[in-house]
Amino acid sequence: MEYKFYCFKELKYMPQPESSYWCWAACLSKMVIGLKSPSTFGRTQCEIVSQYRSNFIDNSRFNCCTKDNTIPIGCDLPLKETDLVEVYDRSGFDTEEIQIFNLDNFEYIKTTLKKCQSPIVLKIRIDRSAHMNLITGYGEKGDCKYILVTDPQNSIGETYYKINEFRRKINVESAWATKVKDNNLDEDKALQRSLNFIDEFIEKFQDSIYDFSRDSIIDRTLLLDPWSYLSYKDPSILAQLINDLLNKKSYNDDTELKEVFKLIIDNIQTKNIKNNLQKTFCWPYINKTIFRLKDLNYIDENLLGNKIDNEGINLSVFNRIKRGNAFTVLKNYAITIQLELKENIIYVKPVKFPFNYSINTEWQNYNDFMTSLVSLPTIEYFAEDRTRPMGDAKLNM
Repeated sequence: MEYKFYCFKELKYMPQPESSYWCWAACLSKMVIGLKSPSTFGRTQCEIVSQYRSNFIDNSRFNCCTKDNTIPIGCDLPLKETDLVEVYDRSGFDTEEIQIFNLDNFEYIKTTLKKCQSPIVLKIRIDRSAHMNLITGYGEKGDCKYILVTDPQNSIGETYYKINEFRRKINVESAWATKVKDNNLDEDKALQRSLNFIDEFIEKFQDSIYDFSRDSIIDRTLLLDPWSYLSYKDPSILAQLINDLLNKKSYNDDTELKEVFKLIIDNIQTKNIKNNLQKTFCWPYINKTIFRLKDLNYIDENLLGNKIDNEGINLSVFNRIKRGNAFTVLKNYAITIQLELKENIIYVKPVKFPFNYSINTEWQNYNDFMTSLVSLPTIEYFAEDRTRPMGDAKLNM
């Protein structure tokens, strides 16, 4: 089936600092640097926040940039919505608010991106908190229409959403079109590299796919379709498993191979994906970055749990920890931990955590560490200023 996906070619993914209000600064910095905008408002996130504080908050000329990339007190600032157009204008973008009902229309989004050659800025609502995303591309696969949404939260990244899935999943409150003069849209080469990566896996293990589908009584076309893999809910785990299998020279058994197949089938059986495939055969979302994630040794916290029983944990998790440089993120606490095995027992070391947490930063038994977290407050992800009217809300994630 023919497909064409386009994104802004020099727009590299840029996460906001963990546990910060800098979603807006990450989005703007990504645009200024990637689109080579003639900004008078700074280029990096900390420069942009410094300018915002100096020009819009208190005229302090305070420098929010530090050598160790920490955020100084007084610099973890959200962006007031009424300041957005002027901030973007000073950063080199012609900016105009657009009606959000237009975001239901794929042709409108496609035309706006092609005409303006710059992202559409979104203010989205998560519970009572505001957050910023960008629409940075679009794609068509047969009759399926997709838009590329970039989220500066590190755990989310860049995803192509089927147009109606985007509106169902993301609660957009306001939107702005931004415009530059240069042409920036190009075919999405990152997505193509990810497709090539999956195609290599399918070609190498085609016989095993046939055997597995016959034994499991499933439709093998789903396992022979690379888009099935790009729709997996956790692309980092899948990328690492596939990369390990491609790099193995011999196989004593097919346990890990069957695990990949089972992940894909289980994912397809989820209600949302199954409904989309039955109605239109359109995948509800597409992860474009699987190829880039293949060399990371990230292990999802759900594979570990609150307490580890070594006999019950998945063998592939142990194997990936043995490989070295394994890490996971405990999202409820905004803690990043390294993992290693000592005599087949998992040990962890916290390497990134909120400044107000008092925790042991040495290597320690995983179960002991998880027990110690009970005394800590969980993260409230950037609760909004309740004293302001909702229409004047700050973009504060």
